[in-house]
Amino acid sequence: MRFQSLSRALKQLDPSIWVLHDQRLRITGVTEDSRAVMPGNLFAALPGTKADGTQYVRDALNRGAAALLVGRPLKEFKLVPQIVSDNPRRTLGHLASLLYGQPSKHMKVVGITGTNGKTTSAFLLREIFERCGIRCGLMGTVWNIVGTERRTAKLTTPSSLEVHKLLAEMRARGQEACVMEVSSHALDQHRVAGVNFKGAIFTNLTRDHLDYHGDFDHYFNAKARLFELLHPVHGVGVVNLDDAHGARMAERSRGVCFTVGEHPEADVDVEQIKLGVQGMSFGMRWLSRGSLFTSPMTGRYNVQNLAGVITMSLALDLPLQSIRAAVMDFKGAPGRLERVNFEQPAPTVFVDYAHTPDAMQNVLSTLRQVCEGRKLVCVFGCGGDRDRTKRPKMGAIGAELADRAIVTSDNPRSEKPEAIINEILAGFPPQKLPAEVYVDRREAIRNAIAQAAPEDVVVIVGKGHEDYQIFSDRTVHFDDKEEARNALQHYWGVAGSGRRALAAT
Repeated sequence: MRFQSLSRALKQLDPSIWVLHDQRLRITGVTEDSRAVMPGNLFAALPGTKADGTQYVRDALNRGAAALLVGRPLKEFKLVPQIVSDNPRRTLGHLASLLYGQPSKHMKVVGITGTNGKTTSAFLLREIFERCGIRCGLMGTVWNIVGTERRTAKLTTPSSLEVHKLLAEMRARGQEACVMEVSSHALDQHRVAGVNFKGAIFTNLTRDHLDYHGDFDHYFNAKARLFELLHPVHGVGVVNLDDAHGARMAERSRGVCFTVGEHPEADVDVEQIKLGVQGMSFGMRWLSRGSLFTSPMTGRYNVQNLAGVITMSLALDLPLQSIRAAVMDFKGAPGRLERVNFEQPAPTVFVDYAHTPDAMQNVLSTLRQVCEGRKLVCVFGCGGDRDRTKRPKMGAIGAELADRAIVTSDNPRSEKPEAIINEILAGFPPQKLPAEVYVDRREAIRNAIAQAAPEDVVVIVGKGHEDYQIFSDRTVHFDDKEEARNALQHYWGVAGSGRRALAAT
């Protein structure tokens, strides 16, 4: 694309930008990493938390950069074409969209935001699109699905350059839609700028990421930006009205917004909820229509997740019969209250990604309801270098709702695991101390299962789909599902007295 036509197109999208030293040159690509600059590239010199991209302009030019995107004019580079923007991160998103042919304008793109439930909602909505004959890509915490490829995701929402590149790849491979998990970090950093969202779903909002956002209002406002990106005529929002922040979120939507829930003022009513260990059913009613849905998943919070996705599907005019069939077959997203399959009689084991107080409360409350008198065992920890205030809260929830609460390491990162565990234990009531503590997560999982009865339920929370553990000096392979399967095999695989021999070690 020629620089002149590029700058003109950008000005139409963002009148606040201006261009210095406009020249008739062809831009071969764009990058925000000076080390990746190729001859003819535009280098985006973005402000960062640790360094300013303008420090690397000279390096980028030495590598062949032909133009710059900057937050202020760089007068020392008098002959270099410069796109100057008061918000270069946002401008970069629009620039990436233009360079990749504005792929989102030709697709049904639905963004999902909220503290919890994004992954489950995204996987289900993709399943519904596919069931309706609409080929659909995915960007999220677990995978990016492009065509028939499943690529491990590094971030819940990648950089704006990667977002538009992935959308262009999806479109080129015949995918007509994309479901995207949109994190608060991504919204705050304008990583989805330039994306034409057909729909936006809000799941819920609870305390998380305050180490980044500073306070809850900034966290809420970051989430609300997704709804402010909707087209006022063509955009559709869906909000969980049962969440305390749902009504306020609905007010921020630029597009038409449907509310859903058990709340008396919801546009779409959820009713007749029945939960069981093997699945659940619930009814939904909108206008003069209603339908019953069944699912192999369980938990009231999953009813909310599924109801939000169903409402969006109906708002997009997808056929009800296909929606119901997809919901009936959908077993959940990886690492979200995922059952660890084991053929022999043994404790029922679940793995879940819950790493916030609200998510942990939802998981344990759900299993408590469906345990039917069986003991509930919970293995959990908290990540290092993250919001420390949630640690005692999660300790209190584990102590209250589990019959056995086993505290261990999560991803300690630069912190000492023992120090994190002590902050978790501060939330335990005195009568529940001393608590069961195993600093080694493998040992915690093995003991939780070894000492459980075959009819008990064990849930391992915090890491879900993750297959690694992060320490201060290394990252190692660690998969809760693998460790649980190994422990279950030991449960019946030890010679002689079997489980009792393992429990005695």
